[in-house]
Order: sequence, then C-alpha cells, then structure tokens
Amino acid sequence: MLKNLIFSSIFFISSAIGATLQIENGWQLLGSSNNLAIDNFKQSDIKILWLYDANLQRWSAFSNIKSIQKSIENTQGIGTVKSIKEYSGFWILADKKSSLELSLKANYDNITLKKGWQLLGSNSSFTNLYPFTKRGIKIVWSYNNKTKQWEAFSPIDSIQQKIEKSKKISPLKSLSANSGFWILADKEITLSIFSTAKSIKDSYPDFMVAKDNTLNELSKEFDNFTIKVTTNQIIKDTSRGSVAIFGMINNKNTNALLKLNSNYKKGTFFVVKVYQGEKLVGISKKLAYDGRGLLDFGSITIEPANKQ
Repeated sequence: MLKNLIFSSIFFISSAIGATLQIENGWQLLGSSNNLAIDNFKQSDIKILWLYDANLQRWSAFSNIKSIQKSIENTQGIGTVKSIKEYSGFWILADKKSSLELSLKANYDNITLKKGWQLLGSNSSFTNLYPFTKRGIKIVWSYNNKTKQWEAFSPIDSIQQKIEKSKKISPLKSLSANSGFWILADKEITLSIFSTAKSIKDSYPDFMVAKDNTLNELSKEFDNFTIKVTTNQIIKDTSRGSVAIFGMINNKNTNALLKLNSNYKKGTFFVVKVYQGEKLVGISKKLAYDGRGLLDFGSITIEPANKQ
C-alpha cells in the first residue's frame, strides 16, 4: 500500500463553485468526488500522477514529462490515465509548488465498493467515520500529512484493537476534505457517503442521564458519537455492582461499554440516545428494567442528513 512513501503537506481550499488545489513539492495523496479530465493536470508542475483501478486491479499513470509518459505507455501492466472517475483517490508527485483550479461538487451519493482493495476520494470532510462502519468493510487507511503517519480504522473490533495498540499506526478519527483513502472490503457493498448525520426528534425529552455505579453520568464515546443512557428515575447512592446495557449502533456492538448503577429498581425505564456533538441523531425504544441485570436496547441506525 505504498507505506514507504513520504508525503508532503496538502492544502485544499474549497467553495461551492470551485477549488484551488495547492500542491507541495513531493508526493501527496488527493481525492475527489468529481469526474476529472486529465487536462486539469496538464501544463502544471506535476511530475507524475498514479491511479488505482479496483475493477481492473491495476495501476495507471500520467506524466507531463514526455520521457516518463512514453515509458508509461510502453510498460506492460500499467495503464495510461485518460480521466479520473468520481470518488477516486490518486497520488501526485510534483517537483515544485503549484496550484490547480478545479470545479467541484458536494457529495451525498452512493459508492459501490468492490471486493478487495480500492483507492477512493471525496470532496467532503468526515468529522467521524460512521459511513465506514457498514458490514463488509474490513479496514480504512489514510495518511495524515501533518503528522506524517499512516492512520487506520476498522469496524471489526479485533482489528481496531490491534490498530489502537500499534506503535507505528495511529487510529483514524476523521478525514479531511479532498483526501484519498484506501478501503478493504470483503464483499461488494454500497457505501452511503455523507459528512453529517440527520437530526431527529427526542421522544423522551424529560428523561435524565442515568448514573453508573459511582454516580457519574452514563455518557460514553463510541465511534465518534456520544452515547447517553437516560432514565425516568433518580438514584442517590453508589453501588457495588452494575447492570449491563448493550446493543448495536450502525451494526457495531457496544459490548460492555455501558454499565448502569445496580440500585435502579425493577420497572425503571431507560432510553439510549446517540449524539453527534449536541445534535440527537439516534434513539432506542423505551426499555423497562426487569431486575435481571441485563438490558438489550436493540439496534440503532444513524441516517445521513438530507442532501443539500
């Protein structure tokens, strides 16, 4: 996955009409939601552009340097880039600073992921990674140009735990606009791309945040969301034990993340609420505690914001 490459910083300034792409000297990884003609990259200081085609499972390239372009055309197994398809990621090597003017669109579309590796790109930034928690995605890789480190995220708990324990890889928390990123999928799936979640109405506005066994509010971070367990009852004492409350958010199990104070009485009601920042984006059904020590809140699916 070209992990041995060294990348320079990328600065991308976007607007509703177009964008100025400031290219630094050296390698950089970019991405776009648009179909881009190769003419956008001609007459620039780009030395070479590399593009990976998941359908053909091969690399293609383009160069403004005639000798390099001729070598590309004469090399078996390497295609020649004629255009860049929407939602593609691509590598650029430049020998000095330059800028490109590109006309871009906001993206709120679907991407069909092939089984295996694919190099994708998006005009949107992702402040959290819930679009990539869909079943079938194994891992997402990106390169942080500021820290000069590879970052990764996996919706699979065992893989994510290895990422978090690694000294060479940082956990991927977000993606900046117009970045490229690798995705490994174990089957063909459709990925919905959106950068903000849909706000929903709170059906239980009078419920308060429940307490854990130390009387702290039961509020936990989960995949860049905040989960709050709420209730209709007040308790004032700490407890030695706890009550596990669990379920699925975007097809990912919360496991043992949420543990209630065990002093809540049988018949107490609970509602699990999911927030993106201060905005409510997911809510469970109302749960009645039966005194058995376990509560399953079921499955909560976060929906994308309406297209703009």
